[in-house]
Amino acid sequence: TRHCRPVKKKKKKTKAGRRCRPGPGPCPPPPRPSSATAAKRLGADLAVFDEAVAAEAAGAFEVLAERPHPAVSLDAVEAAMLDYANRYSLTRRGQRRARLPRTDREKAAPLHVSPVKTLDEAAIRARMQPQVRERYDGVRQLCFDPLSVPGAEAALTSVLSELAHRKDAPRVPLSHVEKLRSCAISEPSSTGGSPSPLYNVLFTVLEDKAAAGCTDPIRQRLIMWTLVANALAQRLGYEAQVDLRHISAYLDPIRSSCATLRDLQCGFYQLDIPFEARRHFTFTAADGSLHQLCRLPMGHTCAPELMHTLLATAAGHPDFALPAYCVSPSVKCEIFIDNVRLSGPMTAVREQTARLDRDAAALGLTWKAADSATCSRAYEFLGVRFDHCSRELRLGQKLARRIAEVDLSEVTAGALESLGGRLLHASAISGVSPGKFYFAIKTLKRVTNALNKGALKADASVSLTGCMVSSLEAWRHAVAAPRRYYERPDLPPSMTAFVDASLDGWGGVLVDNQTFAVSIIGASWPAALRKSHINLLEAHALVHTVRRIPHGVRSLSIFVDKTSVQGAARKGMSPSAPLNALIVDALSVLRDARLTFSLKYVKSACNPADVPSR
Repeated sequence: TRHCRPVKKKKKKTKAGRRCRPGPGPCPPPPRPSSATAAKRLGADLAVFDEAVAAEAAGAFEVLAERPHPAVSLDAVEAAMLDYANRYSLTRRGQRRARLPRTDREKAAPLHVSPVKTLDEAAIRARMQPQVRERYDGVRQLCFDPLSVPGAEAALTSVLSELAHRKDAPRVPLSHVEKLRSCAISEPSSTGGSPSPLYNVLFTVLEDKAAAGCTDPIRQRLIMWTLVANALAQRLGYEAQVDLRHISAYLDPIRSSCATLRDLQCGFYQLDIPFEARRHFTFTAADGSLHQLCRLPMGHTCAPELMHTLLATAAGHPDFALPAYCVSPSVKCEIFIDNVRLSGPMTAVREQTARLDRDAAALGLTWKAADSATCSRAYEFLGVRFDHCSRELRLGQKLARRIAEVDLSEVTAGALESLGGRLLHASAISGVSPGKFYFAIKTLKRVTNALNKGALKADASVSLTGCMVSSLEAWRHAVAAPRRYYERPDLPPSMTAFVDASLDGWGGVLVDNQTFAVSIIGASWPAALRKSHINLLEAHALVHTVRRIPHGVRSLSIFVDKTSVQGAARKGMSPSAPLNALIVDALSVLRDARLTFSLKYVKSACNPADVPSR
């Protein structure tokens, strides 16, 4: 038998070129840079971004839609940083936005509690649809009697072992305890000989109410963090079913005549905790005495769903209430935890408002007078200013002030991250495509990524270059402009467009939804585009198709078979510079045409535009 010589294995190298140490186990990670080193690197990156912004202004990423498209390629900066930038997020992981009272002035701010009567839970429950009632009863049991849920004992043992080090909770000031007792929100504990294993942390957070015209610019809101109950609910598989949508889903009522707003006064405190369940909501005062809450607190993971379900049923939302208690089909009912909005024709809204107030009085609901509006044509809802007379949307007073008050000449990493999140939110309100500010977003993502890795602290100063400051200022100016909604009949003309691309060419199929007439369009790619990535070709096909939509179409449904193009168009931006430019071009065409459009996915095998694209 012939024996082969053993082959010597080469030592592996790390990405940085260092050889692995001998022996089992992975290579040690490279040392984490210090905050000063990370800040220097970030400053150098921002300077490189400045050059890229200048290149973009010179036309490096220009997309020409009408004449044959040149090959859209990445420059040296983009090619080196694109993959790295794709991993960025504009939201810091694990960040807590709550402000705790720290100074004497903040600790002396008034506590936001007031005496309110409890709602009639049994009467509201009787109005629920059967499946809604079944869900509500399960969530209520998990909130008020979690130890009776099957499997709770085994899960509780595991949770308590994990949270044993967090038993030392801060004690509540006596002034807060007295105010809670005077408003019938808490009472001395009556646990007796059976204390609850579910311990809690009671604290207050600061709220900025200067924009609402309050006499006190800040106030304290009470939060009971039921950390054991929350962990137990999560271990038992609880997931909240509260239909809180993106802000863009709440903008369409601007087309209606008027709207009515109602807001519960101290909404969570209007739900009474059963006496036998109050032992699970105990806290310790500053003098060592034990107290318990009588009303549902903010901080329990089940509390938002309970309040949302109760208010939606009482308001007559068709997804929650029985048909006999639902609002009129001509009126749109929207619920956001403890806020209600009714929108539609003036006469119908006035009738439904009167019915809502009668039902609220019968069911024991208490409205907040300051935030209520009846058949109003100008109001603020969810941080958006609605003007039904001019069909315009503007940023809410508080949101606009928070965006404008950031000084970009001396900004910290935390303030820059907050500004980026607010600008993205404001872009959805104002109808601005974030992709127009591509390099500003990349800068914000790099700062957020440094915060996530711990390379930068939130209070670290970030030096922005002149081009980046100009780009952020332009973004702030764009979102501050009002968004105008034009008259749009809900009836035709409407059209459906199917879009597809291949390496040979692009194709589109336009279907008139009234006459069912079909138009087939398409062409071959010029030689410069044939070697482009398929995602770019799909975006080129989208631009070509929307530019050929007939004049007069008011509603357009677009179907594509590339989820990357669909997702980028829905977000209004893409991490890829060439794809981002094409998406911005397509959205600009659609918005300039005053089209109401939607972008949906269709499988390639079912896409009729596949044939003309080849």
